[in-house]
Amino acid sequence: MPMVIIHTTPSMPLEKRKNLVAEVRKAIPDILGIPDPVGQVILYESPPENRSSHGSRDQRFIFVETTMVHGRTKELKATFLKKLISIIHSHTGINPTDINCVIREISFENMMGGVSHEFIQKMDGKTHEPD
Repeated sequence: MPMVIIHTTPSMPLEKRKNLVAEVRKAIPDILGIPDPVGQVILYESPPENRSSHGSRDQRFIFVETTMVHGRTKELKATFLKKLISIIHSHTGINPTDINCVIREISFENMMGGVSHEFIQKMDGKTHEPD
C-alpha cells in the first residue's frame, strides 16, 4: 500500500507502458515519504469499445485509482495527484483534463499482506494485528 491502478486504452507501446509504471512507482515513496519497498502500480488496458465519454472528450481518457491508508494531509494528496497527472501526461500525451484521479483512503485494519504493515508499525510504534 499505496496501490496505484491506471486504466488506459491499449494505445501505448510496451516500452512506454513499462516506463510509465516505473516512473509512477518511483514517485510513490518519493512524494509520500514512505520507505522505498512500499507501493505498487498496475496498468490495465481496456479497448475503446469498452469505454465511453462525451464526444467532445478524448476517448483515450485515463482513470487512476490510488488506494492508501488514511492520514495524509490534503496538501500532500494534492501534490501526489498532480505529480501522477504530470507523469501520465508526459508518457501518453493525454491532456491533463482527460486524466482523472481518485484516492481511496482505508483504515489500517482493512488491509492485509504486502510489506506495508511492518513499516506502518515502525512509523506509529503500534502493533496492528487483525482481530
